[in-house]
Amino acid sequence: MANRWPRKRTCSCRPTWKITLEFSFRTFFYAEFANVFWKAERQARITTRRVEAALESVLNVPLEVTPTLEVVREASGAKDRSVIARKYDRTVYDSIYMALAVRTGHHLITADNRLVSAVGDLLPVFWLGSL
Repeated sequence: MANRWPRKRTCSCRPTWKITLEFSFRTFFYAEFANVFWKAERQARITTRRVEAALESVLNVPLEVTPTLEVVREASGAKDRSVIARKYDRTVYDSIYMALAVRTGHHLITADNRLVSAVGDLLPVFWLGSL
């Protein structure tokens, strides 16, 4: 029986839109990244050699990093009642990411659907699964 479809397909269409992505990171990003790979190695999902290569690659990428201290005040402040953690009843940890998004004018994209449900209508927070 002959194959009715060509093996190679081409498309003559051209995209009419362009996406520009900008990322903001806090200084703790490197520790979080390293921890993900540490856990994967510990669970034998990745070799030590690959962990070392991945870490070396990430540590050599020039990222724009905002010091965590700068956004901690906005996320958890000592006296200000408008801080994100108090205002939205979220953890300081999550609030640091939300404060960074607000500060930079970027969106926070997260896999935490509960966080999106809690503040998604009020802050620039989107669920990864919706993209």
